[in-house]
Amino acid sequence: MRLAVVTLSLCLLLPILGQAQTAQPSYPCEPTPEIRQALNKLPSMTDFRVAFEERMKPLRALAEKYPHDIFVQHRYQDAFRHQRTLYQEFDRALLIYRSKTDDPLFRYFEARLTASFNPKKTEQMLDELIARHPDFPWPHLVIAALTELPGARDAKKAEAHLRSFLNVCPPTLEPYSLMRDVEDPSMIAEGAKKLRFLLEARADSVSLAYWPCLWDLEFRAAPKQEQEQVRQRVLMDVASLQKLPPVPDRDWYRVIKYGADLAKEQKILDWLDQTVLKEFPDSSLAINIERDRWTRDHPRPGRDASPEERKAYAELEKARLEELRKRWPDDPGLIMDPWLQILPGGTSLSLDERLSIADKYVSLHHRSPDFSNSVPPLAIELADLYVKWRVRLGQVPELIQAGLRDVELENKYSIDPSAVPREMQNRRTDPVALTNERARFILADLYLIQKQPEKARDAIQLGLESLDQQALTQPESEQEKRRAEGRRWQWLPYQVRLAELQGESDKALSLYQQYLQRFPRQYFSGTAKMPQETKDLLADIKRLYLANGGKEESWSDWLAAGPKVEVPKPALANLQYTFRLPDFEAKDLNGKTWKLADLKGKATFVDIWATWCGPCRGEHPELQKLFDTIKSRKDMQVLTLSMDESEYMAESYMKEKKYTFPVIVSKGLIDRLFTVAGIPQG
Repeated sequence: MRLAVVTLSLCLLLPILGQAQTAQPSYPCEPTPEIRQALNKLPSMTDFRVAFEERMKPLRALAEKYPHDIFVQHRYQDAFRHQRTLYQEFDRALLIYRSKTDDPLFRYFEARLTASFNPKKTEQMLDELIARHPDFPWPHLVIAALTELPGARDAKKAEAHLRSFLNVCPPTLEPYSLMRDVEDPSMIAEGAKKLRFLLEARADSVSLAYWPCLWDLEFRAAPKQEQEQVRQRVLMDVASLQKLPPVPDRDWYRVIKYGADLAKEQKILDWLDQTVLKEFPDSSLAINIERDRWTRDHPRPGRDASPEERKAYAELEKARLEELRKRWPDDPGLIMDPWLQILPGGTSLSLDERLSIADKYVSLHHRSPDFSNSVPPLAIELADLYVKWRVRLGQVPELIQAGLRDVELENKYSIDPSAVPREMQNRRTDPVALTNERARFILADLYLIQKQPEKARDAIQLGLESLDQQALTQPESEQEKRRAEGRRWQWLPYQVRLAELQGESDKALSLYQQYLQRFPRQYFSGTAKMPQETKDLLADIKRLYLANGGKEESWSDWLAAGPKVEVPKPALANLQYTFRLPDFEAKDLNGKTWKLADLKGKATFVDIWATWCGPCRGEHPELQKLFDTIKSRKDMQVLTLSMDESEYMAESYMKEKKYTFPVIVSKGLIDRLFTVAGIPQG
């Protein structure tokens, strides 16, 4: 689908989003034919079956050949700027960009890349560039993109910068992908009209990705009574796209699927899957289709399923995955799935099977480090598993050192904490501190297994001293105190094992008593079902207790004795608001107007979701039950906020599922009221 771009005459373009300039801009708005051809020849960066270096090397070479080309440098940056594990590419690119601080293009490239970890500095750099080079349009686009960050949404600001860009570059498509948060009705309507004009004049792979942007704008611009007409227009657009040569590309698949979902046309979805399976049976698209079909035909057992039903399903699923792995042995998703299953440590697989899974995932990670990342890093996760499995223990210290080094390097370009809202800062976990703490737990476990009490004591002591140090540097809030108490409590089992190793049975039993104080009392009274792991722990403690003079008849009394550790229990009376909501007014899908006053004096359950969010959809049956239960009450209510691009998508979903809980569709309102880092959030 790499067809030639149709050249557009500027005189045919209407000045829809601002007065179009007739003079050629100093900076290019579109790539030259030579650059477009070079970009089209690059391998896909999302085909993770191909090693990262094989995918990245041609792109890196192109960036070195054309250091001043905006479109080449954009493609180069986009291959790694959201991947903190690829810090070496950041180092390489920033070294080049900072070599000529007086070059406006290099300064722009540096600012754009810096946006991924220090947006405040980026905006300052771009403002300076705009002041010095007012005819330079691209900084406006980056500033508009910054307004999409959590806590930074500003529709007026985005609109102003998008207009400034389009005044210089009217035929450029990129601005339309940033109109998601535009609120000006005239700009939405005019943007939809202009984008349709541009897309209908083009038939290339670059323009393909912008059809969903067009459809979203058209649905937002249309009154409800005209949305059926928009749906019919989407159907005609998709029919035209179906006539293009199919390609094993995610964008091609995603665009047609999005149009079919918008138009609610199952026939198109069926055609899409059949085309992929027929034309590209070995592609990653085909693998995902096969898996989705099997999951749809074999639904997972529900909560009420018996252990036998769950076991039977697990065996069926395992057999299916093994069949898929034989057909696609190098597929990253099929390698990662079993890795995620063994991570918790509890699995019925044999040791050899688990080690084989781990080795394959390590190989995948080394081959394609951009496929996934984790905190703590992979080396730490691997060390933890080896200790749990009592295998390859000699490799653990080296893995720990590698993990501690990796987490420092991988976070060179992590987001500046001051750039995110305070609510998100308070919930943020420092990846370096988390990795160091996890490493100490693993080393303590390792040395206890190896019966090295001195080293185990040092690891435990370092962990406890770290908590003391954090207590001195962090704000002394009740929440932080509870966190510190919980983390100190996690060290008790290690202290118990050390005491046992040193023959200090009385000390071990006393520490066990402290540890058990945080367990629900209902476990010991028999009024709550006790997990198997707790039963096993109590059996071990009881053996130690009886072996050191304890009596069977006094066992229950001993469990209830010992130093008391106060464990705060959550209660509605203890809940406090940490910030005041601003005043607002918005209509839900049923036409009801909601204001801040409607939330006062009522316990309001607020849920933030989107139709494209799988976990969100999974929660909705229970959310509907909650709404049905309390909808007639005057002291409680449910309100949901959707992050969908258009009301049409959310409304269609609600009708299809027959849900009736109230929905307000507005990303702008969500950002004004709450700080959202991910969904679902309630």
